[in-house]
Amino acid sequence: MPTYLRSEGHPSSLVEAMAAGLALILSPWPHLADLVPDQGAIVVPPHDPDAVARAIELYASDSDRLRAAGRANRAFVERHLTDAAVHPRLLDVYRSIRTRGPAQGR
Repeated sequence: MPTYLRSEGHPSSLVEAMAAGLALILSPWPHLADLVPDQGAIVVPPHDPDAVARAIELYASDSDRLRAAGRANRAFVERHLTDAAVHPRLLDVYRSIRTRGPAQGR
């Protein structure tokens, strides 16, 4: 599902598609490279419907690539974005804040 919202820094639809094991077609966007494994997507120029069509055709003609991209995305979500993966890192952040104490100058 295309989106052009610049305010959507971490698109939920992208993460949901990855969790479902789907291959992606996306345009370069800040921080998306950190979220999507290289083999999980075909990257196309922004606002280029012909490039999107070519990417769809590529996936349609190469089912191995399509399945591999979906597996890579699902594995990435399981490794980095599940509650079990995120909660320990989040607790570390909270603990580091608690250890530092209240902000100075308030």
